[in-house]
Amino acid sequence: MLYAKGESIGGKYDVRDILGAGGFGVVYLAYSRELGKLVALKTFKEEFLDTPAVRDLFRKEASLWIDIGEHPCVVQAYFVEEIDGRLFVASEFVVGDESGFKSLSLDRVLRSGPVELALALRWSIHLCWGMEFAYHRGIRCHRDLKPSNILVDYNQGHRRVKVSDFGLAGALLGQERSARMELDTQEGTVGLAIQTQQGFGVGTPTHMPPEQFVDSLSCDQRSDIYSFGITLFQMVEGRLPYLTDPPKGDSETETMRFMSDMFRLHCDAPVPLVASPVSGIIARCLQKRPEYRYQTFSDVWRDLLRVTEMVFPGRGITARSEELHGSLQSMQSHELDAKEWNNRGTSLQALGDVQGAIHCFKRALEINPLAAWAWNNRGGALQQLGELEEAVQCYDKAVSLDPANSKCWDSKGAGLQAMKRYEEALPCFDEAVRLNPSDTLGWVGRASALAALGRLSEAADCVQKALSINPKDSDAWLKMGCLLFRSDRLDEAAEALKVVLEIDPRDGAAWSILGDVLSQLRRPQEALSCYQKGVELEPASAGAWFGKWAVENALGYSEAAAESFRKFLPLSGLEEPPGTDHAAERPKESRPKAGSVQGAGKHSTS
Repeated sequence: MLYAKGESIGGKYDVRDILGAGGFGVVYLAYSRELGKLVALKTFKEEFLDTPAVRDLFRKEASLWIDIGEHPCVVQAYFVEEIDGRLFVASEFVVGDESGFKSLSLDRVLRSGPVELALALRWSIHLCWGMEFAYHRGIRCHRDLKPSNILVDYNQGHRRVKVSDFGLAGALLGQERSARMELDTQEGTVGLAIQTQQGFGVGTPTHMPPEQFVDSLSCDQRSDIYSFGITLFQMVEGRLPYLTDPPKGDSETETMRFMSDMFRLHCDAPVPLVASPVSGIIARCLQKRPEYRYQTFSDVWRDLLRVTEMVFPGRGITARSEELHGSLQSMQSHELDAKEWNNRGTSLQALGDVQGAIHCFKRALEINPLAAWAWNNRGGALQQLGELEEAVQCYDKAVSLDPANSKCWDSKGAGLQAMKRYEEALPCFDEAVRLNPSDTLGWVGRASALAALGRLSEAADCVQKALSINPKDSDAWLKMGCLLFRSDRLDEAAEALKVVLEIDPRDGAAWSILGDVLSQLRRPQEALSCYQKGVELEPASAGAWFGKWAVENALGYSEAAAESFRKFLPLSGLEEPPGTDHAAERPKESRPKAGSVQGAGKHSTS
C-alpha cells in the first residue's frame, strides 16, 4: 500500500513526498514527529518480507546500518520499526537541491554524462572513507554499492557524497517465497535483483562481482571494491563497462537471459580501456578474482590521492586529505551521545531486544538526565515488559520535564490504562489532544479510556475524530470495530475490522476479534479461518486460542479443539476451562471482551 502526500504513517511520520519507488520498495520524504525533522523513510514491499525469517533479517541488517552512526560520507540511519505490519527504516534526508525537498543521487548526475576528473576523484575518495568507516563499525558487505545508492549533498555545495542503504540488499538473502527471479527495472535502468533458487544472488547485476552471482552470503569488502570500480568507471566514462541487452518485458525467461549474460560478462569480458589517470585503479578494482583486487578501501583511497597529487600538483590536496581523514578516523572510537543511545534503544526495541533497549535508554539518561524523550522511551520499554509502576514513574518524569509534549501525555495515559486506572488515564489523553488536536494516538487512547468507563457514545466520537485526521489509522479502525461489536452492530463491526486488515494484514488482534464477530454472526467456518490467522500471527494470544477452541468444539473437530484448549489454558491463567458452548451461542457477557485479551494496537481496545 502506497501512502500519498499529506497522509500519516502510523501517527509517527507525515508524508511530504515520494523520493523514489521501484519494483521492490518505496522511499518517502517524511516529517518525523519523534525527531522533529525530515527523514527518508524506506520500506520494501510486503511481498518481499512475507516470512518471519526475512523480516528478522531485515531488522538485523537495518540495525547494523544504524550502528554505523554518524559520518560525513555515510547516510545516517536512525530507526528501524514496524508500522501497520510493514517494516521501515528512517534515515537522514540528504538535501539534493536548493528547494530542500529533493534528493540527488549520483545515478541522476551520471545521466547527463561523465563528471569532471577533479570531482570524480573527490567523490571517489569520499566513498572510500565512508565504506572504510562502515567496515570498522561492523558492516561485512554492502552488496549493492552503485550510483543510485550514493547521494550528493547540496548542503556541501555538491562537493561531498554519502553512501546509503547499507545491508538492505542483504536483508533479502533469506527470501524463499518462490523460485522465480525478480528484477527491478525502472526508468529504463536495471536495479536490484533477487534469485531465490541457488545459482544467482542478491544485488544489482550491472554492478555485481562474479562471486556475488554465485553466493551473496560469501561476499566481503573486496566484493564492494568491485562495485566501486564499476561506479568509478561510470564517473569518468559516463557509461557502464559491462552491459548486455536489457530484458525485453518482465518474463522470467528474459530476466534469466539478462542475468546469465551479465554473469558471463563479469566473469570473462576484459576491463574496457579507459583514457584516464585512474585507469589503473579501475582495472585493479575490477579483477575477476577477489584476491587480485585491492583488499581494502584504505588501499584504494591512498592510490586515488596519489593520482590527485599527480594530476593537480602543488595544491596540497594530499596533505589536506590525509589530515581530514585522520580527523574522520577519530570518529571510529566516538562515544555515542544521548540522542544516539536513544535511537539505538528505539531500534533494539523494534528488533525485540527490550532489555537491550532499556540499557540504551539508561545510558542516554546518564548522559542527559533532562532528556524527556529518553524517559518516555524507557517507560515504553518497561511497559512492554509489564513493569507498569516503574513505567508510569518514567512517564511522570517525562511529563514534568516537557509538559507541552503531547506524546509524553499519550504514554502516561497508556501506562495508567494498562493498570486499569481509567479515571486517571482520561485526563492524560485530554491534555494530549488539547496540546495537539491532530494527535490520533491521543484520540484513540481517549476513546479506549471512555469505552472502559462505559461511555461508548463519547468513545465513538473520539474514534471518528481520529479517522477524520488520518483515514488510514489502523488503531482507530480497530477501536471502531470493537465499539461496534459491543453495541451489537455486528455487520458494521466486521466491515471496520476488514479495513484494519487491508491496512495491516499482520494485525493478529484484528483477525481474532473478527473471528469473535463472525462467531456471533453464526459463520463458524469463516470465524475459524480468522482465529487460525490470529494464532499464527500472535501465538501468545489467549483470546485467539479461546475462540478457535470454541468454534472447533462446536463444529465437532474434537482433536483440533483439544489442541487449541491445551494452548489456551496456560495463557489464560485459569485452572478450569470455561463452558464448552459455541462462542456464537454464549451470552456475550460470558465471553472475553473484544480486544481485552489480545492486547491490540497501541492502547487497550477494551
